Amino acid sequence: MNDDDSLSSLLKTWRHQPREAPDFNRGVWSRLQAKPASSAMPSLFGQLRAFPSATARWAMPLAASFVLLLSLATGSGVAFAYESMTHDDRMAAEYARSIDPLQMAMAHQSSPSHP
Repeated sequence: MNDDDSLSSLLKTWRHQPREAPDFNRGVWSRLQAKPASSAMPSLFGQLRAFPSATARWAMPLAASFVLLLSLATGSGVAFAYESMTHDDRMAAEYARSIDPLQMAMAHQSSPSHP
């Protein structure tokens, strides 16, 4: 217990004194001046290449959601169109089956008989 108390008090008194870099400000200003300031608008490819990845963190889930919704809408539209196109044919075949005596007899023969 005593060692913990002395270590705790020692850690409380400790302060970090970082060394100052004498040419820090000069180095920063020289790097800033070395980079040319371009007033021309970069191309679209240049903008996309320089797009920061931290900003694009939300782009992939958004794109995946958009593709999922687009696929769902397209699939639903195709299914609805197919159902609409084949509806008349199915109704006509069912009606013909209900009034044609031969098809009615075939339907009764194919069904299992009850004892």
